[in-house]
Parts: sequence; C-alpha cells; structure tokens
Amino acid sequence: MKFFNLVEALKGAPVVTRSGKKVSFIAYDAKGIPSQQVLFRIDGEVSIRHAYKNGVFSEKVFHPDDLFMEETKKTVWVNLYPGMRVGAQWYISESEADRFASPKRIGGKAYPIEIVE
Repeated sequence: MKFFNLVEALKGAPVVTRSGKKVSFIAYDAKGIPSQQVLFRIDGEVSIRHAYKNGVFSEKVFHPDDLFMEETKKTVWVNLYPGMRVGAQWYISESEADRFASPKRIGGKAYPIEIVE
C-alpha cells in the first residue's frame, strides 16, 4: 500500500482505508484537534470519520480506517533477450517496444507486464 499523502488526496487522488474500502469524501481542518484534522467518508456510508494529518486513525495501533493512497495498475511492455539477467527497459506501448527492439529478442515480440505504482 502507498502511504497517505494529504496534498494528493485533497487534489482528488483516490484514497482507500487499510481494510480496502474506498473513500468518497476527504477534507482537512488545520485548526482541528490533531486526531481529527482529516475528515473523510467511506463510500456508501453516511457518517464522517476522522484521522491524523498523516492518515492514521490511532498513533498506537494499526486500524482498519487508516488511510492510504490507492495503488494504480498499468501495463508496460518489455523486450526480453537471451543471457540478460538483471535490469530491463520498459515501454508504454507494444509499438514503442517493437520500435526499439533488437532482432535478438526472445520470441520476436514484446511482453506485457502489469505494474503497480
């Protein structure tokens, strides 16, 4: 899971709880009690919950309502070559991978890989 980022969350980046629930509303009250400066609502619920500025519900224990940035998945393309054991250049599209490929690549094609950011 990606650590909570208040600035990104307030800009609209997707937020989830430790338990995987989507957050549909988030606000920040700089003058509030520290443990209640971040206000949020879990998707489909009506009550407002609160957290510290860093997204944790409690400073002492992990809690299902701790906040995290939602991970995003994307597909990238790689060319594989015989004898290469470390490192790889990835490309944003299959056609881009094809454009930079050597004729020695394995299988004569680029391979898709899903990564999490």
